[in-house]
Amino acid sequence: MKKLSLIIVILALSTTWATSFAAELFRWTDEKGEVHYTDRVPPQYIEKGFRVISEQGLTIKTIRPFSEELANRPEEKAIDTEQLEKDRFLFMSYSNEAELITARDRKLADIDTIITLSQEAITLLESQFRNLTKEAGDYEKKGDAIPNSLQQDMSTTKKKINNYENNIKRYKKDRKKAEKKFKTNLKRYRQITQQLK
Repeated sequence: MKKLSLIIVILALSTTWATSFAAELFRWTDEKGEVHYTDRVPPQYIEKGFRVISEQGLTIKTIRPFSEELANRPEEKAIDTEQLEKDRFLFMSYSNEAELITARDRKLADIDTIITLSQEAITLLESQFRNLTKEAGDYEKKGDAIPNSLQQDMSTTKKKINNYENNIKRYKKDRKKAEKKFKTNLKRYRQITQQLK
């Protein structure tokens, strides 16, 4: 019973639930009290409740406002509100699984691009550092002191290389975190949509 109640609460919050009834319309009311019939309930109106309408114009299901749903189900107060918020955000962010997968692929590709550009920057800086080192070696061969400006350039270049290397490590960690987060979100998304079938 409690599991069923949780599903009902999540249904009231999810935009994906609405898309699972592709053949039906949804009747919802905006803040001005105007009634609308559309193939999808705008995310900001889901919590206010809506109706699923068949092609024949009959009400198939009524989803009550979220606050009313909780008030009429005292056992729901024990639901993990943090998880409920995460589920709500997840279903308001992605209207279907394909959108979530696309967002994941885009995020990981963006991180990969940053890593690649950072590696290219390191390659250029290492080449520059070798040239500076060679120049410093030429001064030493002549028995001359290495100019302060050259020492400064070498030091600055080395710091830049180290910064890029540290950034790459951080980006790789960020990528793993993003991968894990999307994997968890996709699993959760599938769990809930599976329960709705």
